Amino acid sequence: TRGIVHLGDWCADFMEQPGVSAFLHRGREGELREDAEFDHPLSDEGLYGGCNGTWSSSVLRERRGPLFSCCLGRETGNGKDNISQSPMARTTSSFGTPSGEVDRIGRRTRVGQANCWDDVDPTLMMIRGQDYLVDRCKVLSGGSMLKLMNLDVYRTDEPVVHYAASKRAGNIVDQIRRSGDNRFLFVMNWLVIPYQFVVVWAVPDNALWLDSPEGCLWNRFVGMCDDDRNNRLKLIPRVIEAPGLVRRALPETPSIIGRKLPISYFVCEDHLEASINVMSSSMGRHTLNLMAGAATSFSVEIYIVIEGQAAHELPERILGGFSVLRLDLERLPFR
Repeated sequence: TRGIVHLGDWCADFMEQPGVSAFLHRGREGELREDAEFDHPLSDEGLYGGCNGTWSSSVLRERRGPLFSCCLGRETGNGKDNISQSPMARTTSSFGTPSGEVDRIGRRTRVGQANCWDDVDPTLMMIRGQDYLVDRCKVLSGGSMLKLMNLDVYRTDEPVVHYAASKRAGNIVDQIRRSGDNRFLFVMNWLVIPYQFVVVWAVPDNALWLDSPEGCLWNRFVGMCDDDRNNRLKLIPRVIEAPGLVRRALPETPSIIGRKLPISYFVCEDHLEASINVMSSSMGRHTLNLMAGAATSFSVEIYIVIEGQAAHELPERILGGFSVLRLDLERLPFR
């Protein structure tokens, strides 16, 4: 009985938070549209980012050199193009342009800053050690293999599946290229309708890890078929601050993304993009609804790993990571 009373008190406190109240109001508005189709046709540079309306039909090329020695000239993608809408989804007109909207969420510049993103320290994370397959022991990771370049978080009712190929204004991959940076990029594109969340990393020039087990595994990962990639791409969350209900909905355990969510891969000469349809999963929608309702009091670090499954692929190493800190979803730009 005491446990039930305690749970009831906690729920009452949680429901009184302004962010949760706003989320519940948005949820009621969106329920009527939960199973609806998009309100307008998607242009070539909308859903597919200029890929001629074919799911994951990017023009693939062969990349040669010390890091990319495999021929990548084949179509990729798992064909799952059922982009679902969140119960929070609204049309362009209902979003409007709220007062205080920002052009882009920036990188953290001071301690305690909110509505921003930042890099992470992977050396605090435990990953599979050299002899993990024998002793199941984990060790602290080395530094990130890839360099975090930028994040792009915005609201939209025209999701872009192949973000790196899109000509839409504000594309951070395009900005990186126009700055003269021609390094190979790894793009993770999270389709969280009505939001889009994109993270971009670059392969460092002359990286010291190129000939190490983790470097060889990365090289193979780029050239793998989709099914193999789906069994390798691993996410480790670390919640920094969150209401208890949200914290319990996001356990800090490694998860193979492709076993839970459909991923479409785009392998091109200068980038690899993993486009993740978060809204296709009822559990994904539920978790994100909780996080959206408490976004202004929610901060999390995300670490990405390619799972080592054989002795010659160990020890693992964090591929890259990022953190998002107390996002104000109402101030996100609309594109």
